Amino acid sequence: ARVSPMLLSLAGRDTILIRRLASALLAALLSVPFAAATAYAEPSAVQDPKTPTFFRLLQRQWRVEDVRPKAEARSYLRTRDDRVDRLSLHDAVATALENNPSIAVQRLGPMYARAEVQRAVGVFDPVFSLYGERRRTVVPTGSALAGAAELREENNDFGTSLNKLLRTGAQFSVTFDSRELQSNSSFIGLRPQYQPELEFSITQPLLRNFGPDLTILLVRSAEAGSSSAYYQYQADVANLILEVVRSYWGVVQAKERLKAEELGLELARQLTRENEARVRAGVLAPVAVKEAQAEAASRDERVITATNGLSISRERLRLLLQRNPTGTFLPRRIEPTDSPEVRNVEPDEQATIEHAMYGRPELLRARYEIENRQIVAKVRRNNLLPSLDAYASYGLNGLSGRAIPQRDFRTGETRVTRFDGDYGRALDRLSSNDFHSYSAGLALSFPLGNAVAEAEYAEGQIDLSRSELGYQDLVSRVTLEVQTAIGNVRANSKRITASRLARELAEENLRQQERRHEVGLATTKDVLDFQEKVTSARALEIQALIDYNVSLADLRRSEGTLLGQFDVVLERLPEPERPAWAVF
Repeated sequence: ARVSPMLLSLAGRDTILIRRLASALLAALLSVPFAAATAYAEPSAVQDPKTPTFFRLLQRQWRVEDVRPKAEARSYLRTRDDRVDRLSLHDAVATALENNPSIAVQRLGPMYARAEVQRAVGVFDPVFSLYGERRRTVVPTGSALAGAAELREENNDFGTSLNKLLRTGAQFSVTFDSRELQSNSSFIGLRPQYQPELEFSITQPLLRNFGPDLTILLVRSAEAGSSSAYYQYQADVANLILEVVRSYWGVVQAKERLKAEELGLELARQLTRENEARVRAGVLAPVAVKEAQAEAASRDERVITATNGLSISRERLRLLLQRNPTGTFLPRRIEPTDSPEVRNVEPDEQATIEHAMYGRPELLRARYEIENRQIVAKVRRNNLLPSLDAYASYGLNGLSGRAIPQRDFRTGETRVTRFDGDYGRALDRLSSNDFHSYSAGLALSFPLGNAVAEAEYAEGQIDLSRSELGYQDLVSRVTLEVQTAIGNVRANSKRITASRLARELAEENLRQQERRHEVGLATTKDVLDFQEKVTSARALEIQALIDYNVSLADLRRSEGTLLGQFDVVLERLPEPERPAWAVF
Protein backbone atom coordinates (compact mmCIF):
# COMPACT_ATOMS: atom_id res chain seq x y z
CA ALA A 1 0.00 0.00 0.00
CA ARG A 2 1.16 3.52 -0.76
CA VAL A 3 2.24 5.61 2.21
CA SER A 4 0.40 8.91 2.34
CA PRO A 5 2.63 11.87 1.41
CA MET A 6 0.90 13.81 4.17
CA LEU A 7 2.57 11.60 6.75
CA LEU A 8 5.94 11.68 5.03
CA SER A 9 5.98 15.48 5.05
CA LEU A 10 5.70 15.89 8.85
CA ALA A 11 8.81 17.38 10.38
CA GLY A 12 10.06 19.65 13.18
CA ARG A 13 7.49 21.45 15.29
CA ASP A 14 4.69 20.28 12.99
CA THR A 15 5.54 16.69 13.89
CA ILE A 16 5.44 17.56 17.60
CA LEU A 17 2.05 19.27 17.18
CA ILE A 18 0.50 16.29 15.44
CA ARG A 19 1.98 13.83 17.92
CA ARG A 20 0.56 15.78 20.82
CA LEU A 21 -2.83 15.88 19.12
CA ALA A 22 -2.76 12.13 18.46
CA SER A 23 -1.70 11.40 22.06
CA ALA A 24 -4.51 13.52 23.44
CA LEU A 25 -7.08 11.82 21.21
CA LEU A 26 -5.78 8.36 22.14
CA ALA A 27 -5.87 9.17 25.87
CA ALA A 28 -9.44 10.46 25.58
CA LEU A 29 -10.49 7.33 23.69
CA LEU A 30 -8.97 4.96 26.23
CA SER A 31 -10.33 6.86 29.22
CA VAL A 32 -13.96 6.41 28.20
CA PRO A 33 -14.42 2.68 29.02
CA PHE A 34 -12.48 2.90 32.27
CA ALA A 35 -14.39 5.95 33.47
CA ALA A 36 -17.65 4.18 32.71
CA ALA A 37 -16.55 1.17 34.75
CA THR A 38 -16.94 3.00 38.07
CA ALA A 39 -19.70 1.41 40.20
CA TYR A 40 -20.79 1.36 43.81
CA ALA A 41 -21.58 -1.85 45.66
CA GLU A 42 -24.22 -1.97 48.36
CA PRO A 43 -23.26 -4.26 51.27
CA SER A 44 -26.19 -6.62 50.86
CA ALA A 45 -27.09 -10.01 49.46
CA VAL A 46 -27.76 -8.42 46.05
CA GLN A 47 -24.67 -6.76 44.63
CA ASP A 48 -24.78 -3.62 42.55
CA PRO A 49 -24.15 -4.54 38.89
CA LYS A 50 -20.75 -3.34 37.72
CA THR A 51 -20.01 -2.08 34.25
CA PRO A 52 -17.60 -4.46 32.47
CA THR A 53 -14.27 -3.11 31.36
CA PHE A 54 -13.59 -2.24 27.74
CA PHE A 55 -11.47 -5.35 27.19
CA ARG A 56 -14.11 -7.55 28.84
CA LEU A 57 -16.71 -6.13 26.46
CA LEU A 58 -14.48 -6.95 23.48
CA GLN A 59 -13.91 -10.46 24.80
CA ARG A 60 -17.65 -11.18 24.98
CA GLN A 61 -18.69 -9.22 21.90
CA TRP A 62 -18.63 -12.11 19.44
CA ARG A 63 -19.25 -14.95 21.86
CA VAL A 64 -22.48 -16.89 21.42
CA GLU A 65 -24.04 -17.14 24.87
CA ASP A 66 -26.93 -19.28 26.06
CA VAL A 67 -29.23 -16.88 27.90
CA ARG A 68 -32.15 -19.24 28.43
CA PRO A 69 -32.56 -20.09 32.13
CA LYS A 70 -32.45 -23.80 32.89
CA ALA A 71 -34.90 -25.63 35.11
CA GLU A 72 -33.70 -27.06 38.40
CA ALA A 73 -32.28 -30.56 38.20
CA ARG A 74 -34.46 -33.35 39.54
CA SER A 75 -31.73 -34.41 41.94
CA TYR A 76 -31.65 -30.89 43.37
CA LEU A 77 -35.43 -30.86 43.85
CA ARG A 78 -35.06 -33.89 46.14
CA THR A 79 -32.64 -32.17 48.52
CA ARG A 80 -33.86 -30.72 51.80
CA ASP A 81 -32.39 -29.56 55.08
CA ASP A 82 -34.44 -31.07 57.91
CA ARG A 83 -32.22 -29.81 60.68
CA VAL A 84 -33.91 -27.33 63.00
CA ASP A 85 -32.65 -23.87 63.96
CA ARG A 86 -34.23 -22.33 67.02
CA LEU A 87 -34.57 -18.58 66.46
CA SER A 88 -35.94 -15.64 68.36
CA LEU A 89 -38.28 -13.23 66.60
CA HIS A 90 -35.46 -10.69 66.08
CA ASP A 91 -33.23 -13.37 64.58
CA ALA A 92 -36.06 -14.57 62.35
CA VAL A 93 -36.57 -11.03 61.02
CA ALA A 94 -32.85 -10.63 60.37
CA THR A 95 -32.72 -13.99 58.58
CA ALA A 96 -35.66 -13.09 56.34
CA LEU A 97 -34.16 -9.72 55.42
CA GLU A 98 -30.94 -11.45 54.49
CA ASN A 99 -32.30 -14.40 52.52
CA ASN A 100 -35.87 -13.79 51.36
CA PRO A 101 -35.90 -13.56 47.54
CA SER A 102 -38.87 -11.19 47.36
CA ILE A 103 -37.10 -8.53 49.41
CA ALA A 104 -33.96 -9.15 47.36
CA VAL A 105 -36.01 -8.24 44.28
CA GLN A 106 -37.25 -5.07 45.97
CA ARG A 107 -33.67 -4.22 46.92
CA LEU A 108 -32.95 -3.87 43.21
CA GLY A 109 -35.42 -0.97 42.98
CA PRO A 110 -33.13 1.66 44.56
CA MET A 111 -30.22 0.34 42.51
CA TYR A 112 -32.23 0.74 39.31
CA ALA A 113 -33.36 4.22 40.33
CA ARG A 114 -29.77 5.25 41.05
CA ALA A 115 -28.79 4.04 37.58
CA GLU A 116 -31.56 6.27 36.24
CA VAL A 117 -29.93 9.23 37.99
CA GLN A 118 -26.60 8.34 36.41
CA ARG A 119 -28.28 8.05 33.01
CA ALA A 120 -29.94 11.45 33.41
CA VAL A 121 -26.63 13.08 34.36
CA GLY A 122 -25.10 11.39 31.33
CA VAL A 123 -26.77 13.85 28.94
CA PHE A 124 -24.03 16.31 29.93
CA ASP A 125 -21.25 13.89 28.98
CA PRO A 126 -19.16 15.18 26.08
CA VAL A 127 -19.29 12.98 22.99
CA PHE A 128 -15.95 12.39 21.32
CA SER A 129 -15.87 11.18 17.69
CA LEU A 130 -12.98 10.15 15.48
CA TYR A 131 -13.01 8.99 11.87
CA GLY A 132 -10.57 8.14 9.09
CA GLU A 133 -11.25 7.34 5.45
CA ARG A 134 -9.30 6.46 2.30
CA ARG A 135 -11.07 6.73 -1.04
CA ARG A 136 -9.83 6.19 -4.64
CA THR A 137 -11.78 6.88 -7.85
CA VAL A 138 -11.02 6.50 -11.56
CA VAL A 139 -13.51 8.31 -13.78
CA PRO A 140 -13.48 8.55 -17.59
CA THR A 141 -14.04 12.11 -18.77
CA GLY A 142 -15.33 13.58 -22.01
CA SER A 143 -14.43 17.19 -21.39
CA ALA A 144 -11.13 19.01 -21.66
CA LEU A 145 -12.09 20.97 -18.56
CA ALA A 146 -11.59 17.84 -16.48
CA GLY A 147 -7.87 18.19 -16.91
CA ALA A 148 -7.28 14.52 -17.84
CA ALA A 149 -8.77 11.87 -20.11
CA GLU A 150 -9.05 9.55 -17.14
CA LEU A 151 -9.50 11.45 -13.90
CA ARG A 152 -7.74 9.64 -11.05
CA GLU A 153 -8.23 10.90 -7.53
CA GLU A 154 -7.19 9.61 -4.10
CA ASN A 155 -8.57 11.05 -0.86
CA ASN A 156 -7.17 10.48 2.62
CA ASP A 157 -9.43 12.11 5.17
CA PHE A 158 -9.54 12.05 8.94
CA GLY A 159 -11.22 14.14 11.58
CA THR A 160 -12.39 14.42 15.12
CA SER A 161 -15.14 16.24 16.96
CA LEU A 162 -16.26 16.97 20.49
CA ASN A 163 -19.92 17.74 21.28
CA LYS A 164 -21.28 18.89 24.65
CA LEU A 165 -24.68 19.86 26.03
CA LEU A 166 -24.30 22.89 28.29
CA ARG A 167 -26.41 23.63 31.37
CA THR A 168 -28.00 26.57 29.52
CA GLY A 169 -29.43 24.15 26.98
CA ALA A 170 -26.87 25.06 24.33
CA GLN A 171 -25.17 22.52 22.09
CA PHE A 172 -21.47 23.27 21.70
CA SER A 173 -19.17 21.47 19.29
CA VAL A 174 -15.59 21.59 18.11
CA THR A 175 -14.81 19.86 14.78
CA PHE A 176 -11.48 19.30 13.10
CA ASP A 177 -11.35 17.84 9.56
CA SER A 178 -8.29 17.17 7.47
CA ARG A 179 -8.42 16.27 3.76
CA GLU A 180 -5.65 15.11 1.47
CA LEU A 181 -6.35 15.03 -2.26
CA GLN A 182 -4.09 13.46 -4.91
CA SER A 183 -5.33 14.00 -8.46
CA ASN A 184 -3.94 13.77 -12.00
CA SER A 185 -6.06 16.71 -13.20
CA SER A 186 -3.88 19.34 -14.86
CA PHE A 187 -6.06 22.07 -13.43
CA ILE A 188 -5.14 21.30 -9.81
CA GLY A 189 -2.12 23.32 -8.77
CA LEU A 190 -1.32 21.37 -5.55
CA ARG A 191 -0.42 17.68 -5.74
CA PRO A 192 -1.05 16.38 -3.15
CA GLN A 193 -3.33 19.00 -1.67
CA TYR A 194 -3.75 19.32 2.13
CA GLN A 195 -6.79 21.14 3.48
CA PRO A 196 -7.32 21.17 7.30
CA GLU A 197 -10.39 22.88 8.81
CA LEU A 198 -11.25 23.74 12.40
CA GLU A 199 -14.74 24.93 13.36
CA PHE A 200 -16.37 26.04 16.62
CA SER A 201 -20.16 26.17 16.73
CA ILE A 202 -22.85 26.75 19.33
CA THR A 203 -26.64 26.59 19.17
CA GLN A 204 -28.51 28.20 22.05
CA PRO A 205 -32.30 27.74 22.47
CA LEU A 206 -34.05 30.99 23.38
CA LEU A 207 -37.59 29.72 24.03
CA ARG A 208 -38.14 25.98 24.12
CA ASN A 209 -35.47 24.10 26.10
CA PHE A 210 -33.91 27.33 27.37
CA GLY A 211 -32.38 27.84 30.79
CA PRO A 212 -30.21 25.98 33.30
CA ASP A 213 -33.22 24.84 35.29
CA LEU A 214 -34.82 23.10 32.35
CA THR A 215 -31.73 21.13 31.37
CA ILE A 216 -31.46 19.51 34.80
CA LEU A 217 -35.16 18.70 35.12
CA LEU A 218 -34.55 15.14 33.97
CA VAL A 219 -31.81 14.83 36.58
CA ARG A 220 -34.15 16.17 39.27
CA SER A 221 -36.85 13.80 38.08
CA ALA A 222 -34.46 10.85 38.31
CA GLU A 223 -33.37 11.96 41.80
CA ALA A 224 -37.01 12.16 42.90
CA GLY A 225 -37.52 8.69 41.43
CA SER A 226 -34.51 7.44 43.37
CA SER A 227 -35.93 8.77 46.65
CA SER A 228 -39.31 7.30 45.78
CA ALA A 229 -37.72 3.88 45.16
CA TYR A 230 -35.87 4.09 48.48
CA TYR A 231 -39.04 4.73 50.47
CA GLN A 232 -40.88 2.05 48.51
CA TYR A 233 -38.11 -0.31 49.55
CA GLN A 234 -38.61 0.78 53.17
CA ALA A 235 -42.32 0.03 52.90
CA ASP A 236 -41.60 -3.39 51.38
CA VAL A 237 -39.17 -4.19 54.20
CA ALA A 238 -41.75 -3.17 56.80
CA ASN A 239 -44.38 -5.36 55.11
CA LEU A 240 -41.98 -8.30 55.06
CA ILE A 241 -41.18 -7.84 58.75
CA LEU A 242 -44.90 -7.81 59.55
CA GLU A 243 -45.35 -10.99 57.51
CA VAL A 244 -42.48 -12.64 59.42
CA VAL A 245 -44.08 -11.59 62.72
CA ARG A 246 -47.40 -13.10 61.69
CA SER A 247 -45.82 -16.33 60.46
CA TYR A 248 -43.60 -16.61 63.54
CA TRP A 249 -46.51 -16.21 65.94
CA GLY A 250 -48.59 -18.38 63.65
CA VAL A 251 -46.29 -21.29 64.40
CA VAL A 252 -46.52 -20.57 68.14
CA GLN A 253 -50.30 -20.41 67.92
CA ALA A 254 -50.48 -23.65 65.93
CA LYS A 255 -48.31 -25.40 68.54
CA GLU A 256 -50.48 -24.16 71.40
CA ARG A 257 -53.64 -25.13 69.57
CA LEU A 258 -52.25 -28.61 69.01
CA LYS A 259 -51.42 -28.84 72.72
CA ALA A 260 -54.96 -27.78 73.62
CA GLU A 261 -56.48 -30.31 71.22
CA GLU A 262 -54.19 -33.08 72.49
CA LEU A 263 -55.13 -32.23 76.06
CA GLY A 264 -58.81 -32.34 75.12
CA LEU A 265 -58.26 -35.72 73.44
CA GLU A 266 -56.48 -37.02 76.53
CA LEU A 267 -59.38 -35.83 78.75
CA ALA A 268 -61.85 -37.65 76.52
CA ARG A 269 -59.78 -40.83 76.58
CA GLN A 270 -59.41 -40.62 80.36
CA LEU A 271 -63.16 -40.21 80.71
CA THR A 272 -63.63 -43.22 78.43
CA ARG A 273 -61.40 -45.35 80.66
CA GLU A 274 -63.19 -44.18 83.81
CA ASN A 275 -66.60 -44.93 82.28
CA GLU A 276 -65.46 -48.37 81.21
CA ALA A 277 -64.40 -49.06 84.81
CA ARG A 278 -67.76 -47.84 86.13
CA VAL A 279 -69.64 -49.93 83.59
CA ARG A 280 -67.72 -53.02 84.73
CA ALA A 281 -68.55 -52.10 88.31
CA GLY A 282 -72.23 -51.87 87.35
CA VAL A 283 -72.67 -48.24 88.45
CA LEU A 284 -72.94 -46.72 84.97
CA ALA A 285 -74.88 -47.56 81.83
CA PRO A 286 -72.87 -48.84 78.80
CA VAL A 287 -74.11 -45.91 76.66
CA ALA A 288 -71.83 -43.60 78.63
CA VAL A 289 -68.80 -45.42 77.22
CA LYS A 290 -70.09 -44.94 73.69
CA GLU A 291 -70.59 -41.21 74.29
CA ALA A 292 -67.03 -40.82 75.56
CA GLN A 293 -65.60 -42.92 72.70
CA ALA A 294 -67.48 -40.89 70.08
CA GLU A 295 -66.19 -37.63 71.54
CA ALA A 296 -62.65 -39.04 71.70
CA ALA A 297 -62.83 -39.99 68.01
CA SER A 298 -64.06 -36.48 67.14
CA ARG A 299 -61.22 -34.89 69.11
CA ASP A 300 -58.72 -37.24 67.47
CA GLU A 301 -59.81 -35.81 64.10
CA ARG A 302 -59.27 -32.28 65.44
CA VAL A 303 -55.76 -33.26 66.62
CA ILE A 304 -54.99 -34.47 63.10
CA THR A 305 -56.22 -31.15 61.69
CA ALA A 306 -54.21 -29.17 64.25
CA THR A 307 -51.10 -31.24 63.46
CA ASN A 308 -51.49 -30.48 59.76
CA GLY A 309 -52.01 -26.79 60.57
CA LEU A 310 -48.78 -26.74 62.57
CA SER A 311 -46.91 -28.42 59.72
CA ILE A 312 -48.22 -25.85 57.22
CA SER A 313 -47.29 -22.96 59.56
CA ARG A 314 -43.79 -24.31 59.95
CA GLU A 315 -43.37 -24.71 56.20
CA ARG A 316 -44.62 -21.15 55.63
CA LEU A 317 -42.08 -19.78 58.10
CA ARG A 318 -39.36 -22.01 56.69
CA LEU A 319 -39.87 -20.77 53.11
CA LEU A 320 -40.32 -17.17 54.23
CA LEU A 321 -36.98 -17.04 56.04
CA GLN A 322 -35.08 -19.12 53.44
CA ARG A 323 -32.34 -20.03 55.90
CA ASN A 324 -30.29 -22.31 53.67
CA PRO A 325 -26.62 -22.69 54.68
CA THR A 326 -26.28 -26.03 52.87
CA GLY A 327 -27.80 -24.89 49.56
CA THR A 328 -30.62 -27.43 49.41
CA PHE A 329 -33.91 -27.01 47.57
CA LEU A 330 -35.91 -26.89 50.79
CA PRO A 331 -34.26 -24.63 53.38
CA ARG A 332 -33.68 -25.39 57.04
CA ARG A 333 -36.61 -25.70 59.43
CA ILE A 334 -37.19 -22.94 61.97
CA GLU A 335 -38.48 -23.39 65.51
CA PRO A 336 -39.59 -20.26 67.43
CA THR A 337 -38.10 -19.73 70.86
CA ASP A 338 -40.03 -16.63 71.93
CA SER A 339 -43.34 -16.74 73.74
CA PRO A 340 -46.06 -14.12 73.26
CA GLU A 341 -45.72 -11.29 75.76
CA VAL A 342 -48.21 -9.00 77.40
CA ARG A 343 -46.83 -5.46 77.42
CA ASN A 344 -48.71 -2.57 78.88
CA VAL A 345 -49.01 -0.32 75.82
CA GLU A 346 -51.45 2.58 75.75
CA PRO A 347 -50.99 4.32 72.38
CA ASP A 348 -51.64 8.05 72.00
CA GLU A 349 -53.85 8.32 68.93
CA GLN A 350 -53.01 11.91 68.00
CA ALA A 351 -49.26 11.46 68.49
CA THR A 352 -49.31 8.21 66.52
CA ILE A 353 -51.16 9.83 63.62
CA GLU A 354 -48.70 12.74 63.54
CA HIS A 355 -45.78 10.33 63.63
CA ALA A 356 -47.28 8.35 60.75
CA MET A 357 -47.69 11.50 58.64
CA TYR A 358 -43.94 12.12 58.83
CA GLY A 359 -42.62 8.58 59.19
CA ARG A 360 -44.63 6.31 56.91
CA PRO A 361 -42.47 5.51 53.87
CA GLU A 362 -45.58 5.25 51.68
CA LEU A 363 -46.39 8.91 52.35
CA LEU A 364 -42.80 9.99 51.79
CA ARG A 365 -42.76 8.08 48.54
CA ALA A 366 -46.04 9.70 47.45
CA ARG A 367 -44.58 13.17 48.05
CA TYR A 368 -41.65 12.42 45.78
CA GLU A 369 -44.08 11.07 43.20
CA ILE A 370 -45.89 14.43 43.25
CA GLU A 371 -42.56 16.21 42.81
CA ASN A 372 -41.82 13.98 39.84
CA ARG A 373 -45.19 14.74 38.27
CA GLN A 374 -44.58 18.46 38.76
CA ILE A 375 -41.26 18.17 36.95
CA VAL A 376 -42.86 16.30 34.06
CA ALA A 377 -45.63 18.91 33.89
CA LYS A 378 -43.01 21.66 33.69
CA VAL A 379 -41.23 19.90 30.83
CA ARG A 380 -44.50 19.55 28.93
CA ARG A 381 -45.38 23.19 29.59
CA ASN A 382 -42.04 24.13 28.05
CA ASN A 383 -42.94 22.12 24.95
CA LEU A 384 -45.85 24.50 24.28
CA LEU A 385 -43.33 27.19 23.28
CA PRO A 386 -42.07 27.55 19.71
CA SER A 387 -38.49 26.63 18.98
CA LEU A 388 -36.29 29.71 18.58
CA ASP A 389 -32.56 28.99 18.41
CA ALA A 390 -29.63 31.32 18.06
CA TYR A 391 -26.63 29.78 16.39
CA ALA A 392 -23.12 30.89 15.61
CA SER A 393 -19.99 29.30 14.21
CA TYR A 394 -16.44 30.28 13.50
CA GLY A 395 -14.08 28.31 11.29
CA LEU A 396 -10.40 28.35 10.39
CA ASN A 397 -9.06 27.02 7.09
CA GLY A 398 -5.66 26.00 5.84
CA LEU A 399 -4.24 24.88 2.52
CA SER A 400 -0.89 23.57 1.24
CA GLY A 401 0.67 21.03 -1.06
CA ARG A 402 3.38 20.51 -3.63
CA ALA A 403 2.95 23.35 -6.13
CA ILE A 404 2.53 22.42 -9.83
CA PRO A 405 3.09 25.18 -12.46
CA GLN A 406 -0.22 26.19 -14.06
CA ARG A 407 -0.90 28.12 -17.27
CA ASP A 408 -3.09 31.17 -16.92
CA PHE A 409 -5.70 30.95 -19.68
CA ARG A 410 -6.17 34.71 -19.72
CA THR A 411 -2.51 35.76 -20.05
CA GLY A 412 -0.87 32.56 -21.20
CA GLU A 413 1.74 32.89 -18.48
CA THR A 414 2.91 30.04 -16.26
CA ARG A 415 2.30 30.64 -12.58
CA VAL A 416 2.84 28.75 -9.32
CA THR A 417 0.37 29.02 -6.42
CA ARG A 418 1.62 30.72 -3.29
CA PHE A 419 0.23 27.95 -1.07
CA ASP A 420 3.16 25.62 -1.64
CA GLY A 421 4.30 23.59 1.39
CA ASP A 422 3.88 20.42 3.41
CA TYR A 423 1.10 19.56 5.82
CA GLY A 424 2.73 21.61 8.55
CA ARG A 425 2.41 24.74 6.39
CA ALA A 426 -1.32 24.01 6.03
CA LEU A 427 -1.64 23.93 9.84
CA ASP A 428 0.33 27.20 10.07
CA ARG A 429 -2.06 28.90 7.68
CA LEU A 430 -5.01 27.50 9.66
CA SER A 431 -3.69 28.86 12.96
CA SER A 432 -2.79 32.24 11.46
CA ASN A 433 -6.49 33.20 11.27
CA ASP A 434 -5.92 34.70 7.81
CA PHE A 435 -8.42 32.32 6.30
CA HIS A 436 -11.58 32.09 8.31
CA SER A 437 -15.34 31.93 8.09
CA TYR A 438 -18.16 32.70 10.44
CA SER A 439 -21.92 32.56 10.55
CA ALA A 440 -24.68 33.62 12.91
CA GLY A 441 -28.43 33.58 12.79
CA LEU A 442 -31.78 32.67 14.25
CA ALA A 443 -34.00 29.71 13.47
CA LEU A 444 -37.70 29.66 14.33
CA SER A 445 -39.96 26.64 14.02
CA PHE A 446 -43.33 25.70 15.41
CA PRO A 447 -46.05 23.22 14.47
CA LEU A 448 -49.25 24.71 13.15
CA GLY A 449 -51.91 23.90 15.73
CA ASN A 450 -49.41 22.44 18.26
CA ALA A 451 -51.91 19.67 19.08
CA VAL A 452 -49.31 17.17 20.29
CA ALA A 453 -47.73 19.56 22.81
CA GLU A 454 -51.14 20.70 24.04
CA ALA A 455 -52.31 17.11 24.53
CA GLU A 456 -49.11 16.21 26.41
CA TYR A 457 -49.48 19.30 28.58
CA ALA A 458 -53.06 18.31 29.46
CA GLU A 459 -51.91 14.76 30.26
CA GLY A 460 -49.16 16.12 32.50
CA GLN A 461 -51.62 18.28 34.44
CA ILE A 462 -54.02 15.34 34.81
CA ASP A 463 -51.21 13.08 36.07
CA LEU A 464 -50.24 15.76 38.58
CA SER A 465 -53.82 16.06 39.80
CA ARG A 466 -54.05 12.28 40.08
CA SER A 467 -50.92 12.20 42.22
CA GLU A 468 -52.17 14.94 44.50
CA LEU A 469 -55.60 13.32 44.91
CA GLY A 470 -53.96 9.93 45.41
CA TYR A 471 -51.80 11.43 48.15
CA GLN A 472 -54.90 12.79 49.90
CA ASP A 473 -56.53 9.37 49.66
CA LEU A 474 -53.35 7.74 51.00
CA VAL A 475 -53.36 10.12 53.97
CA SER A 476 -56.93 9.05 54.75
CA ARG A 477 -56.07 5.36 54.44
CA VAL A 478 -52.99 5.72 56.65
CA THR A 479 -55.08 7.55 59.24
CA LEU A 480 -57.63 4.72 59.15
CA GLU A 481 -54.85 2.13 59.45
CA VAL A 482 -53.47 3.90 62.52
CA GLN A 483 -56.89 4.13 64.15
CA THR A 484 -57.63 0.49 63.32
CA ALA A 485 -54.27 -0.65 64.70
CA ILE A 486 -54.80 1.33 67.91
CA GLY A 487 -58.29 -0.14 68.28
CA ASN A 488 -56.94 -3.66 67.73
CA VAL A 489 -54.23 -3.18 70.37
CA ARG A 490 -56.74 -1.95 72.92
CA ALA A 491 -59.30 -4.64 72.09
CA ASN A 492 -56.76 -7.47 72.08
CA SER A 493 -55.39 -6.31 75.43
CA LYS A 494 -58.87 -6.59 76.91
CA ARG A 495 -59.38 -9.93 75.17
CA ILE A 496 -56.32 -11.33 76.95
CA THR A 497 -57.79 -10.49 80.36
CA ALA A 498 -61.23 -11.78 79.43
CA SER A 499 -59.98 -14.98 77.78
CA ARG A 500 -57.67 -15.77 80.71
CA LEU A 501 -60.58 -15.39 83.15
CA ALA A 502 -62.79 -17.50 80.86
CA ARG A 503 -60.16 -20.23 80.72
CA GLU A 504 -59.70 -20.27 84.50
CA LEU A 505 -63.45 -20.45 85.09
CA ALA A 506 -63.84 -23.18 82.46
CA GLU A 507 -61.13 -25.26 84.16
CA GLU A 508 -62.78 -24.74 87.58
CA ASN A 509 -66.20 -25.73 86.19
CA LEU A 510 -64.68 -28.83 84.61
CA ARG A 511 -63.17 -29.90 87.94
CA GLN A 512 -66.55 -29.45 89.62
CA GLN A 513 -68.33 -31.43 86.92
CA GLU A 514 -65.77 -34.21 87.20
CA ARG A 515 -66.40 -34.44 90.96
CA ARG A 516 -70.18 -34.44 90.38
CA HIS A 517 -69.73 -37.14 87.74
CA GLU A 518 -67.83 -39.29 90.21
CA VAL A 519 -70.84 -39.27 92.57
CA GLY A 520 -73.38 -39.67 89.78
CA LEU A 521 -74.76 -36.10 89.80
CA ALA A 522 -73.53 -35.29 86.29
CA THR A 523 -73.75 -37.22 83.06
CA THR A 524 -70.94 -38.10 80.69
CA LYS A 525 -72.28 -35.56 78.22
CA ASP A 526 -72.03 -32.84 80.85
CA VAL A 527 -68.38 -33.63 81.47
CA LEU A 528 -67.64 -33.76 77.73
CA ASP A 529 -69.33 -30.39 77.20
CA PHE A 530 -67.22 -28.78 79.92
CA GLN A 531 -64.08 -30.40 78.51
CA GLU A 532 -64.92 -28.83 75.16
CA LYS A 533 -65.34 -25.46 76.81
CA VAL A 534 -61.92 -25.75 78.45
CA THR A 535 -60.31 -26.63 75.10
CA SER A 536 -62.03 -23.69 73.39
CA ALA A 537 -61.11 -21.31 76.23
CA ARG A 538 -57.44 -22.28 76.01
CA ALA A 539 -57.46 -21.78 72.24
CA LEU A 540 -59.13 -18.37 72.62
CA GLU A 541 -56.59 -17.29 75.22
CA ILE A 542 -53.60 -18.12 73.05
CA GLN A 543 -55.40 -16.55 70.08
CA ALA A 544 -55.82 -13.32 72.06
CA LEU A 545 -52.13 -13.37 73.05
CA ILE A 546 -51.01 -13.91 69.45
CA ASP A 547 -53.40 -11.28 68.08
CA TYR A 548 -52.15 -8.79 70.65
CA ASN A 549 -48.49 -9.27 69.68
CA VAL A 550 -49.31 -9.11 65.98
CA SER A 551 -51.41 -5.97 66.50
CA LEU A 552 -48.47 -4.31 68.28
CA ALA A 553 -46.29 -4.97 65.22
CA ASP A 554 -49.07 -3.71 62.95
CA LEU A 555 -49.30 -0.54 65.06
CA ARG A 556 -45.57 0.04 64.67
CA ARG A 557 -45.85 -0.49 60.94
CA SER A 558 -48.81 1.88 60.64
CA GLU A 559 -46.86 4.69 62.35
CA GLY A 560 -43.62 3.92 60.50
CA THR A 561 -41.48 2.68 63.42
CA LEU A 562 -41.47 -1.07 62.80
CA LEU A 563 -37.95 -1.06 61.34
CA GLY A 564 -36.57 0.70 64.39
CA GLN A 565 -38.25 -1.81 66.70
CA PHE A 566 -36.18 -4.58 65.09
CA ASP A 567 -33.03 -2.44 64.78
CA VAL A 568 -33.21 -2.42 60.99
CA VAL A 569 -31.37 0.48 59.36
CA LEU A 570 -31.62 0.89 55.58
CA GLU A 571 -28.79 3.08 54.40
CA ARG A 572 -29.31 4.92 51.15
CA LEU A 573 -27.05 4.01 48.27
CA PRO A 574 -24.29 6.53 47.61
CA GLU A 575 -25.01 8.90 44.77
CA PRO A 576 -23.12 8.15 41.55
CA GLU A 577 -20.03 10.26 41.15
CA ARG A 578 -20.65 13.19 38.83
CA PRO A 579 -17.81 14.13 36.48
CA ALA A 580 -16.49 17.68 36.34
CA TRP A 581 -18.03 18.37 32.94
CA ALA A 582 -21.54 17.83 34.36
CA VAL A 583 -21.40 21.18 36.22
CA PHE A 584 -21.34 23.37 33.10
